[in-house]
Amino acid sequence: ADAVIMAATHTTGQPAVLSAELVRAIKPGAFVVNVARGAAVDNEACLAALDRGNLSGLGLDVFPTEPYPADGPLATHPRVMATAHTGALTTSYFAAGATRLGAAITNVLAGRAPAHSLDGRRS
Repeated sequence: ADAVIMAATHTTGQPAVLSAELVRAIKPGAFVVNVARGAAVDNEACLAALDRGNLSGLGLDVFPTEPYPADGPLATHPRVMATAHTGALTTSYFAAGATRLGAAITNVLAGRAPAHSLDGRRS
């Protein structure tokens, strides 16, 4: 694959899902993106692969420890693009969220179930 995107769950104390062995097996020149949990990826192995030229880039929205230090290697490496666990927080995200929240409040006040009810009720 040209990109490996981690969106898997991870249990604290367990080994990384994307282990050093799997990082070494990734196609040379590929990108790794982690939007799952910081410890789901062996970040040290990814940094080593970046330095060897095996990976072209690493995208992170999560870190092994949060808050992650601004001077840490994952934040300062030239081929790491990092966000502070806010990669999805865009203007359009907030606009859509506000619109849906307004509609849900309107429905509840009118005695109807909200359109996106978590308990399965639909308006």
